[in-house]
Amino acid sequence: MVRTAGSIFSPDTSGPLKRRVRKKYATDYADLIVTGALDPDVTGSYKEHGTYGGQPTYKKKDELWFIWYDDSGAPADHWWNISPRVGFLVPPYWEKYSLILPPPTGIYNPIDSAVGTATVSLP
Repeated sequence: MVRTAGSIFSPDTSGPLKRRVRKKYATDYADLIVTGALDPDVTGSYKEHGTYGGQPTYKKKDELWFIWYDDSGAPADHWWNISPRVGFLVPPYWEKYSLILPPPTGIYNPIDSAVGTATVSLP
């Protein structure tokens, strides 16, 4: 195999070079997947999008929903959140108590006007 300008070709010398094509799947975007019967609908693929408080944040593809870690409250407050803003708990949102840092997988409970239990998993 020979890599040229981002493409992979077969070194078959008996004929023209053949390009191998990598198929794209829905999970190609995802670092995390959110599932559940949720309102508002925050289900889908999330990609790492930066940091907040030294921990990674994740953004939903094509929408403004984020998964982020908040330990800025009392010493016992350590929450992973799914919310429309990073750093602010703007309703509706989901949260999961955790002292365990990334990945933020598990069950998130609805807060305020959020409906349904969100499950965050690896793709």
